[in-house]
Amino acid sequence: MDLTATNSAMTADYAHTPRAILEPGITVVVPVYNREQMARATLRSIAGQTYRPMRVVLVDNDSTDGTLGMLRQWADSVKAPDFSVDILSESIHTAAAARRKGTEAVRTEYLMFFDSDDMMQPDHVARAMRGFAAHPEADIIGWDFPLCDPHGRKLHRCRFFARSLMYHNLINGSLSTQRYAMRTSLLLAAGGWNPAIKRWNDLELGVRLALQRPVAVKAGGKPTLHTVGHHDSITGPSATEAAPDRIATLDAVEPLLTSRRHRRILLLKRAILAGECRREGSRGYAHTQMQNLLGKEKCPFYRQLYRAASAWVACGIPGVSVAFRLFF
Repeated sequence: MDLTATNSAMTADYAHTPRAILEPGITVVVPVYNREQMARATLRSIAGQTYRPMRVVLVDNDSTDGTLGMLRQWADSVKAPDFSVDILSESIHTAAAARRKGTEAVRTEYLMFFDSDDMMQPDHVARAMRGFAAHPEADIIGWDFPLCDPHGRKLHRCRFFARSLMYHNLINGSLSTQRYAMRTSLLLAAGGWNPAIKRWNDLELGVRLALQRPVAVKAGGKPTLHTVGHHDSITGPSATEAAPDRIATLDAVEPLLTSRRHRRILLLKRAILAGECRREGSRGYAHTQMQNLLGKEKCPFYRQLYRAASAWVACGIPGVSVAFRLFF
């Protein structure tokens, strides 16, 4: 499938899709696939939110276990006048397709996407809405969060939300789904989720959001959620295994970037991916990736910079995004 062509056509159609007048409030959209047990904790954390009124849209991604029945039971148990739940189904097996389906049911001014293996603290949604109330000009309210293992232990220090959206989205994934809430109108203007993107679909959407030049504000205070790292996550355990799909996503992003600076950030991302593959022992594959990306850059200085970044990552040294930020 030509992701670039799909992206262009999808964005043009979606941006002009008729939409009912948006209502005050926020909707949380959660895609779920074959997580009958794991998603229960996520749903409990959503039901425990202090902010009201609130809408929740659950999208079953054609699960083959008892997930859909579990979602229906949960929805029946928590529905209230100030807490509504819609359950939709999507047969295309990508998270982006499920999120796109969920967006169709959003009628509120603000929305937040959440994953079915993460947990919110009770004031998480309220924190986002306080941010929008304090900053009425904001299109995005973002926050830091810790990544934890299935037992709740932190795997490393917090991942930070940064307002320089293009660089930090491409390099650090600062617009991954659990890191912000946004105006629904911003998502519509950007074209919504691209269902053809298999991996890094939030990175691809983040690029289109950043190109809209939104006003982004960082919420202060301690993290109010944690994400769970495990083998069954969408990202997957291996950079090499996921590399073909990730490269396809970067290929789809490339035509969207018209400035030299943005294109060079994308090449840095490709160099980092090559370094990750090399660290896993896939030297031949990493070499091919590096040759391809170096062919897109004529400046000797930046060619050396990409080589250095790839080697940095291959050695397992942290902090590549900070070390190379000065040059982009």
